[in-house]
Amino acid sequence: MFVIVGLGNPGKKYDRTRHNVGFMLVDKLQRSYGTGKWRRKFQGELAEGNIGGKKILFFKPQTYMNLSGNAVGELIRFYKLMPEQILVAYDDLDLNLGDIKVRDSGSAAGHNGVKSLLQAMPKNFTRIRVGIGRPGNCMQVTEYVLAPITNAELASYEQLNKSIEKHIPQLLDNKKSIFIEQVKNDIQKNKITT
Repeated sequence: MFVIVGLGNPGKKYDRTRHNVGFMLVDKLQRSYGTGKWRRKFQGELAEGNIGGKKILFFKPQTYMNLSGNAVGELIRFYKLMPEQILVAYDDLDLNLGDIKVRDSGSAAGHNGVKSLLQAMPKNFTRIRVGIGRPGNCMQVTEYVLAPITNAELASYEQLNKSIEKHIPQLLDNKKSIFIEQVKNDIQKNKITT
């Protein structure tokens, strides 16, 4: 069994903001691979699914970004999950728009949601870092990540999420380099803005 967590903030106010690209990705995966509806559990929204014969839990903490660890930690402890069973998708300012990186360790790099996770659960979980870029003007980081995304940005994320959806079985089979290569090839082929 695996859990795929998307980080974000609850409520319509935050639906299409850069800080919610983790929610967007998990919503896409749940629509494609889900076998049941979202339900409230573990201070979040939980749904079940199946990818390539593997049982999947899709999870969106509803505690707001900075307290994500409270909800995710509760879920992890209940199911007694090991780090290799946990994938977490979240926004990353240090990657260009629509780019992606996958890693299994490291610091929070200033991301408060990840910082909360690191305080509440095993450290070596798989991180799916989705690039949102940095603000190109004087806009503060907080204002930037909580601002609504543009239609062009939305199109970029939708293309990226479609590619992740297609290739995620490789990631679940621990073929991270193949997964990244396939997603990057899709980005080039579809000319996703990065």
